[in-house]
Amino acid sequence: MKNIILHFIFFSIFVACYSCDDGRIYPKEVVLPQEGLSVKLSGHLKGLASWPENYTVCIAGFSDESDYAILSKVIAPGSSADVEVILSGIKEEVTQLELCVTNRLRKRVVTFAKMTTESLQASAQTTLFDVGMLDVGLFTTLQREVFNTSCVACHGANGRAARDLFLTEGASYQALVGQPSKVNKEMLLVAPGEASASMLPQVLSKEGLVQHSHTDLLDAKKKTLLLTLINDWIDAGASE
Repeated sequence: MKNIILHFIFFSIFVACYSCDDGRIYPKEVVLPQEGLSVKLSGHLKGLASWPENYTVCIAGFSDESDYAILSKVIAPGSSADVEVILSGIKEEVTQLELCVTNRLRKRVVTFAKMTTESLQASAQTTLFDVGMLDVGLFTTLQREVFNTSCVACHGANGRAARDLFLTEGASYQALVGQPSKVNKEMLLVAPGEASASMLPQVLSKEGLVQHSHTDLLDAKKKTLLLTLINDWIDAGASE
């Protein structure tokens, strides 16, 4: 009886060992190489955390035919000022790489720096995209994309400003945020947290509010995106 029990134990051990080890080594994780080229964005970026959650600061690849990113890599709002981000899998349909902001639909809102992909085709190595020192903050973006482009000609560029409203760099924030409108004294030019109660977006989107029309000041191709951006900035608290 004792011999039978010992044979049974040895047989069980043999079966267990055979079933657990068939001679092959199984990796814990299979990592497949990503096709396409790679770019490493490097730079000192200020203002990353100023964007509302429905916007993304990123490095993105675009084709010539669309404003929607084909691929992108997010630069986290909590990143330090010195940023290094690698975008891989860049294929032939991508013709331009950008440090930019996209919305929830991955549509380009504003571009801070860009490079074509022509220089990537000669080498399979990771290419450096150095953008230097840039302020990518939301209000700085509005200053550049809206006030500098469409407003300062009448509001401060020559040392004079219509209705004494200076929208030049360094003066625009204090002139707008929390300041009463001279057209409608019941409203503020920018009421933090309340875009619907702010005069600025209304003047840029509605006729008849002021003596001279402002509805055509914004670039027609960007108008909807920029008006949405202004409203989102105000609703998020209108921070500088």
